[in-house]
Amino acid sequence: MRQQKLDAKVGHLGTLDPLACGVLPVAVGRATRLFDYMLNKTKVYRARFTFGVTSDSLDPATPLIPVEGEKVTESS
Repeated sequence: MRQQKLDAKVGHLGTLDPLACGVLPVAVGRATRLFDYMLNKTKVYRARFTFGVTSDSLDPATPLIPVEGEKVTESS
């Protein structure tokens, strides 16, 4: 494989958390001008919660530990 030098501006719109999934927009050349437009767009975040547990690292990378205490109910 031959290497070539890319003489263009390259950029990305932020970084993803290692445990997150999603899209990391990357632009090359004149397309980097669109970043300002993209940054002002509405973002949507989705999350999944599990109540009644914790973990040593507070993320899903470690085993979940049951927590005693108040329970969340529909009437809460």
